[in-house]
Amino acid sequence: MDEEEVDENLIGFLTLGYIDSHPNCLRTTGDHVAIVFAEFSIWSHFYELKLKNRRWEMGIWAYDGENSTQLCASFSEFISTYLSDPRVLIDCWG
Repeated sequence: MDEEEVDENLIGFLTLGYIDSHPNCLRTTGDHVAIVFAEFSIWSHFYELKLKNRRWEMGIWAYDGENSTQLCASFSEFISTYLSDPRVLIDCWG
């Protein structure tokens, strides 16, 4: 996928260059790191990998600017869900 390209479900994965050049995509606070790596429908919500103590302890979360919900325990689970049933990731607020 190119930098601003989305798939047929309107999910767009961010390039490493985009993440690196946009400070809001990478946040660190104490022992927590959060990396935005994908977005849905022109940023109606985005997907963020949260790490604690430099490990993948916190999982994948969706945010819409006000609300958040944990979607998956790991990045590999997110990718498996994306490949098998992406609607789960899109309709995550139910």
